[in-house]
Amino acid sequence: MQIDFQKFIETLNEINAKERGRYHLTYGELIKALKKAPSDAVFDKRIKGIGSWRGSYTEIALFTESEGFYAVKEDFNDWGGKDFEKKYERWKKENVVSGKLPRNAHKLAELLESLLGLKFIGYKGGAFTIEEWKPLWLEKDESTYNEIAIVGIDENLRLITKDLKEE
Repeated sequence: MQIDFQKFIETLNEINAKERGRYHLTYGELIKALKKAPSDAVFDKRIKGIGSWRGSYTEIALFTESEGFYAVKEDFNDWGGKDFEKKYERWKKENVVSGKLPRNAHKLAELLESLLGLKFIGYKGGAFTIEEWKPLWLEKDESTYNEIAIVGIDENLRLITKDLKEE
């Protein structure tokens, strides 16, 4: 019997992410909180972007310095070969969704909801599906790794965090 080690690691990462989703604020819970906010409410002003968390690329980070978002419908898997540039440009037009995060809570909720099922690209590659149950982390940008868990959101739509390194 041959073991697919990549699949094994991905399964372990998913199990860990689901466990963390029990005490982190999840992507889906953030969307629900934003939808419940008053129509003129503004989300936590520290947050400028969203993407894959470097600690475990399958999880999601909110960024305080990197702006916007970059998600894809399908990962690009046709590297090299004939007409590479044309294939890549066509793939980008058909698959890439990107832009800035709106400050308004309701508009941000709509955007986050529209990203469900798409994929964030990990800092060192790979495409990871955006799902409601995924835990949220707070990071400076996509190149940094901390263990600052987002554990809640207050009535002013400011994120509540906990530095897990201090435990």
